[in-house]
Amino acid sequence: VCKETLKLLPLIEHLDARVRLPLVDIALPALCSLTDAQYRQFKQNITELVEADRTIALFEWSLQRILLHDLEAQRFNVTPGRVRHHRLDRLQPHYELLLSTLAHTGHRDETAAHEAFEQAKQHVDLPQARFRRDEECGLEAVDAALTVLEEAAPRIKRQILRAAAACITADRKVTIAEAELLRAMSASLGCPMPPLLST
Repeated sequence: VCKETLKLLPLIEHLDARVRLPLVDIALPALCSLTDAQYRQFKQNITELVEADRTIALFEWSLQRILLHDLEAQRFNVTPGRVRHHRLDRLQPHYELLLSTLAHTGHRDETAAHEAFEQAKQHVDLPQARFRRDEECGLEAVDAALTVLEEAAPRIKRQILRAAAACITADRKVTIAEAELLRAMSASLGCPMPPLLST
């Protein structure tokens, strides 16, 4: 596996970062044809590569989420889990962390991030939703929020993803990191990724 991967390296190491997500989507059907043993090895390799430097970058986290959620769903015909949450207001803290992290990802300036969060709020009925400071956010917070939101009703998931898209496009720009994070969120929630502006 290592030798074959290294053979591919010259073909991909100079690719524009904007093609990473389309490349993942193109590769998914082929990855679905792996045997069970090959898939187990692939999954283990992904995990070890992500954890190799003892830090998890946003792209690594997003890639792992996208690959494993989409592949598990397609390979094993995973059906949506039990719906436990039918009201968005009871999920407000998770919404706040998810959208605040997304806002901070696309905006270095705290004021701009807050404005993006407020744009997102217009797409949900959560007038009391509170923008979280950067130190309250991060991938661990997103992981925890998505774990809960995975058990939300489909209409709530769609509403959250529409708000996420509004958050990203608030400044009329879409960064690669924002698009990758939204794609990972969509995969985790089992919903199509909302359309965005051209990156």
